[in-house]
Amino acid sequence: MFGVGKYCGRIRQMISTSALELRAGARLLVSGVNVRINHGDRIGFVGRNGAGKSTLLKLIAGRLRPDSGSINCPSDFSIGFLTQDMPPAPLSSVWDEAASSFVEIKRLEADIESMTLEMGTRTDYESDAYMDLLERFHHSQERFQHIGGYTYQADLERVLMGLGFKSTDFHQPLNSFSGGWQIRVELAKILLQQHDVLLLDEPTNHLDIESILWLEEFLAQSNQAIIL
Repeated sequence: MFGVGKYCGRIRQMISTSALELRAGARLLVSGVNVRINHGDRIGFVGRNGAGKSTLLKLIAGRLRPDSGSINCPSDFSIGFLTQDMPPAPLSSVWDEAASSFVEIKRLEADIESMTLEMGTRTDYESDAYMDLLERFHHSQERFQHIGGYTYQADLERVLMGLGFKSTDFHQPLNSFSGGWQIRVELAKILLQQHDVLLLDEPTNHLDIESILWLEEFLAQSNQAIIL
C-alpha cells in the first residue's frame, strides 16, 4: 500500500484516473487507484519499495497501459517524466544533450536565420509573397521571445549548475559521467521543457544536499503540477 499526500493549487483539472488496475501475471500491481491532478497541485506518493509508486507514474505518463480503468487528460498539455530507467548515454556533450530539450526554440532559431537571409536577397518589397515573408518573420520572432529564445542559454547554464555541474563539465561527453550524473542531465531537460505536469520518480536519489536545496527552490517557484 502507499499513500497520496496532496497540496492543491488553483482548481483546473488536467488528469484524472478511475479504478486503475494493472497485473503482472498473477500478481496485482495496481488496483482501484483514483487520482485527480489539478493545475498547480503538489502530490506525493509515499510507500515502501515495491508498493507500486513507480508503476502508477508510468501509467499516468502513458508508458504502461492499464488492464482496466481509465486515464483522462486534455489533448493540449504535456507531461515531463523522470524515470529511474535510463537509456544508454548518447555520445553528445552534457551541454548539447541538455540543450536538446529546446526543440521549438532551435527550430524557430533556424527559421528566423533562414528568413533573415532571404529578406536580405529579395527586392520584391511590394509583393504579396514578401508581405507574407515579413508576417511569418514577425510571428516567429514573437513566438521565439515568448518561449524564452533569448534567454535559453542562460536558463540552461543556471539549471545545470544548480544540479551540480561545473562550467568545465559542459562540453565533456555525457557518457564519461556516472549514471547518477546522467540522470541529473535528464532532470535538467525535464525542468527546462516547461511541461504542464512533472512526474518525478525519486528525483533526489543522485543529488547532493546543495542540489537538493536548489531543486526544492526551483519546484517551489514553478506553477506546474508536480507528482513526486
